[in-house]
Amino acid sequence: MEQNNYTLRAIIGLSAAAVLAASCSSLPAGTAWRSTGSELPRGLAVEIGSEAGGLASFTIRGGELEGATVSGEARRDGEGWALEARSLDWFGNWAEGWTECRFAMEGELSLRPEGSGWALAAVSAPRIEAPLSASMRQNGEYYAGDEALAFFSRRWDRIQAVDELLREKFPDAWYDYSAPPRFRAIARLFRRGVADFQTELGSFLFPELYGYPSGSAPVDRRDLVLGESIRWNSAYTRANFPEALRSIRDSGSMQRDFEEGAGLMRLDFAWENLWGLRLESVSFEREQRKKP
Repeated sequence: MEQNNYTLRAIIGLSAAAVLAASCSSLPAGTAWRSTGSELPRGLAVEIGSEAGGLASFTIRGGELEGATVSGEARRDGEGWALEARSLDWFGNWAEGWTECRFAMEGELSLRPEGSGWALAAVSAPRIEAPLSASMRQNGEYYAGDEALAFFSRRWDRIQAVDELLREKFPDAWYDYSAPPRFRAIARLFRRGVADFQTELGSFLFPELYGYPSGSAPVDRRDLVLGESIRWNSAYTRANFPEALRSIRDSGSMQRDFEEGAGLMRLDFAWENLWGLRLESVSFEREQRKKP
């Protein structure tokens, strides 16, 4: 990925202490930049904490990050800020439980004035590293510490492997707004939410649950294998999945990962494009925030 030319615009929210210490080009106290007329219906929010000696903590959340928060250290850089990403926190829930986790992260962003607003650019796109901690609740049982981290780390490895396949099957599907019309429905998918992600990609991953495409050959009962109380079509698995993923699908582990971690799978699927796309159509207006 070319790392110096990609620009994301964002809602910018600064705490009062940081604002008072900022230069005259900074946002006034109690204001924010909000995107309007954008392809993306929701904006990212950047918050910078109290400044001390030109340094502060920052968080980036909202928008396509949904349940994730990027955190790190902000340092003064001329009229703007250099943001060093250090961790990613994610929370997701499903019908029978929830998962909370933290990843190590590396990457650098630049936040600086541009025209009448501000721009957030990926100098070195944030990269998700290894999980650092995890906790989860499943079917009434709570897990934490090393046990939860080991379980979640295995799940994360499987999610990354599945997403690698999905990116091959659906290239340029999520953020390429210049794509031909036949791809437009897919291009809107990531912005519609986790439920849509599950429905659309679930039909490829698990036709046993979401339905086979019209015209598919009848299922041979001899090809059915039982995993997590579901009979999986092993012939479909062999025809559509690489060998490394076949036992994961036929055992039901892939479906559990998808059901219990769809938001994380969706985030990982489009992570590089999230930080890589030029959002040139995004415009911003400054709004006054109400004091609590």
